[in-house]
Amino acid sequence: MRPRSGFGQTNSGVAWLNARLVAVPVLVLAGACAGGEMPQQMAETTKASVACPSQDFGKFMQAFSESADLQRRFTSLPLEYGQLDTSALGTPQEYIPRMIETFEKIPTLDRQSGGTIFPGKNRRTRDHLLMKEVTGKPESPEYPNEHRSPGDRIIMVSIADTGFHIYYRFMKSEGCWFLHAIHDKST
Repeated sequence: MRPRSGFGQTNSGVAWLNARLVAVPVLVLAGACAGGEMPQQMAETTKASVACPSQDFGKFMQAFSESADLQRRFTSLPLEYGQLDTSALGTPQEYIPRMIETFEKIPTLDRQSGGTIFPGKNRRTRDHLLMKEVTGKPESPEYPNEHRSPGDRIIMVSIADTGFHIYYRFMKSEGCWFLHAIHDKST
């Protein structure tokens, strides 16, 4: 008589190995959920195992801007996203950053370009977008409730002679650069 599951097979250890490969991640996931530390820590573990496109920030940005996959992998979640509300200028509600929990909810997500949140070279050329590193310079305007770190590398995407400008803030973590904040200060 044949066993109902692959666990009782004696002629092959494949079924046992397959069962272990499924059971271990399920147990880890269950343990993480029980401890209340599931999404953030597991995401960090996953990110640490992905090869960094480059330690050089300029080369990293070239690769990051052209790949939806790299943008997804090297974006820290939750992500701080702030947007200037021109209808509330001069009030405390002028600029209120919020935390975005999933990549799909990032307002700059462009599904037509394959799911990017940062414009690639073709889109920058087509839409006359300028990309410039502005590390060490203050954002314009600055707000006290924004997340800023001294080691941040900052890229500003703008359109010349308009009020359109968005700041993308990157920090080095786990041996690579990660996008951790987007500040849309367009007027």
